[in-house]
Amino acid sequence: MIYIGGLVIEDNLPNYIQMVSDTWSIWENPTYHTRLKESYYVVKETFAQYNE
Repeated sequence: MIYIGGLVIEDNLPNYIQMVSDTWSIWENPTYHTRLKESYYVVKETFAQYNE
């Protein structure tokens, strides 16, 4: 269960937003894929020269 609410301040006076409950019916896993940064290959080649 998730509770959502807030507080807004206008003219230095607080205006409370009532808390309400909600449910999250299904948890969705985000899709992703791993990748190497472009600089990885530059660093890899540079270090390979010192390994020879």
